[in-house]
Amino acid sequence: MNVHLKTVLCACAVSIASASALAQYAMYGIRTTSPGVNTDSTLFGVSPIGGGATATTVGSIGYWGLDIAITPSLDLWSVGQTAGQIRRHSITTGATLQTVAISGLPANNNSLEALDDNTLFAWGYSGDAMRLQQINLLTQTATFITGPTSAAAAGGDLALDPTDSNALYGITTSDQLIRFDISGASWSVVGSLPSAPLWTGLDFDHATGKLYAFTYSESSGSGLYEINKSTAAATWLAWPGGTEYLGMATVPEPHEYAMLAGLGLLGFAVYRRRMKA
Repeated sequence: MNVHLKTVLCACAVSIASASALAQYAMYGIRTTSPGVNTDSTLFGVSPIGGGATATTVGSIGYWGLDIAITPSLDLWSVGQTAGQIRRHSITTGATLQTVAISGLPANNNSLEALDDNTLFAWGYSGDAMRLQQINLLTQTATFITGPTSAAAAGGDLALDPTDSNALYGITTSDQLIRFDISGASWSVVGSLPSAPLWTGLDFDHATGKLYAFTYSESSGSGLYEINKSTAAATWLAWPGGTEYLGMATVPEPHEYAMLAGLGLLGFAVYRRRMKA
């Protein structure tokens, strides 16, 4: 094998290994020990996703965050009750790395989801926050998409369908699973979920396409469920441990393959250029 090509392939392998090590879990969540009180939320990892899932503490995120989202480049963002503000955190410790002002973002957001490295969606439970917002991280602005309506008050989270980037799912305070049509600026009810203390976390496992949710409970362990995105039927899977679960985010997949493709193309271009020289 040509020594230059071998060097490129080795560099790809090292970079992919580094990215895999960065995300220690395929699913993350945040929770608080004092419901209804402005205390710091804690980031935790869940493994495995499914039956037998266990929650492991990662660290405090430094404020009362209500939901998290993870971008393809593994940036972990959070949102809370403060208007016009989101935060970026370390995925390995939970520590706040950056606080970003977002023009036009209302208060009382408790739902966050990532479309790509530069675009997030936020949704809340009170006043203007019931309006689904699209956040542009490059311009640091929020744009209204659909709403408001009391029937669409956020119960806890948003989930972008990995098979359809136009479809966002959310859970309302009335225990309904709803589907947002992003380009059509509309939403519809999928179905009713079983009654629970509060449905909070929601996200898709990008590796399997399955939709998962957390329930929040002050007195008993919060549960991990699999949700049928077509009917809203919920199947209980596990008690990961602990209570007061707030938000959920899964690691986009396959981030290793995307990195491999990018580095591979770059390496191939360098290799061909040197061969022609």
